[in-house]
Amino acid sequence: MHWVPNQVKPITQPERYIQVSLQTRAAYLAQAILWEPQNIAEMTPEQIHQGEPTSPQPDQEVLCTYLHKTHEELGGTSPKFECLGENGKTFRIKYGLKAHTTVAASRLLWALGFGAAISTPVKVICADCPPDPWNKPTPIEGKTTFKEAVVQELKEGKEITIRGKAEVGWSWKKDLPLVSTAVGGATRAQVDALKLIAVLIQQGDSKAVQQKLICRPGDYDSNADECRKPYMYVYDLGNTFGSDGLKVHPLNFERWKHKSVFTDQTSCIGNLRQDIGNGRDGLTFPKISEEGRLFLADLLTQFIANRSRVVAMFEVAHMKMADHRHSAEDWADVFTAKVREIINHPTCPK
Repeated sequence: MHWVPNQVKPITQPERYIQVSLQTRAAYLAQAILWEPQNIAEMTPEQIHQGEPTSPQPDQEVLCTYLHKTHEELGGTSPKFECLGENGKTFRIKYGLKAHTTVAASRLLWALGFGAAISTPVKVICADCPPDPWNKPTPIEGKTTFKEAVVQELKEGKEITIRGKAEVGWSWKKDLPLVSTAVGGATRAQVDALKLIAVLIQQGDSKAVQQKLICRPGDYDSNADECRKPYMYVYDLGNTFGSDGLKVHPLNFERWKHKSVFTDQTSCIGNLRQDIGNGRDGLTFPKISEEGRLFLADLLTQFIANRSRVVAMFEVAHMKMADHRHSAEDWADVFTAKVREIINHPTCPK
């Protein structure tokens, strides 16, 4: 049966959603896609640095005015705030340790053809912003500059949700198995490849609200308020490039380096556990099929063929600002070694 979260936000902007029944949403999940071909071989380091062409320019200056919101309104646990830009656009700004990891991780998924909300490093000059808006949200007089900040862009489209409930997301454990090739959804190889990417980058916080099921503009039938082709993507990739367990350790070079991709050399069980503090619907020791391993191995082989692409992924994330001991080259070395674990792993048992 389809999973329903115990605590979700009420919908305040209905125009952003397609609100459906449990049964209809389950049918949408079955038809959902989560991967589309990318021309990885032709992708340049500059394209990796930029991310999606529609994303803001990396390291650009953002001028905005603070919008006071509660933790409940902002969601999640990563330090973040919202501010209003001069053009009337609302920016969601992340800051702190997890801001670096989401920049690198979102570019990896995007480059390989999987959906992710691209995060871009920016310099934010915020009027009325307190220095630490997440922990001390009271507005102040004057301006605060955030040099290590990230703008996170939602994928364009309407979120498909249960009637009256926002941020339902989708569960790796209970919703992803509903995806069916038989009705036009993603293949098993694509589903398992996405799971294996999560293991590779150690996405230890994989609760449902970190993912989104949407209807992109070209797939939306406004007359029927229906979606022709639902699309699944990963929204929040902050708790990555570290290790999992009772407590997630994001952006931890040594922990990530020494965490194997698979639990052993004979099975194809991904060496990843959902953070115990975030429920039980996440990704824990996922079983990976041989077709999933081969599908991802092929994509990653193309990606690492040009080492400068790998380095660019970590350079744009400014990993060294958070960890001065390790350069983008160092992170690229560990990433490549982990990719080879996937490529060279023995055939997965049926």
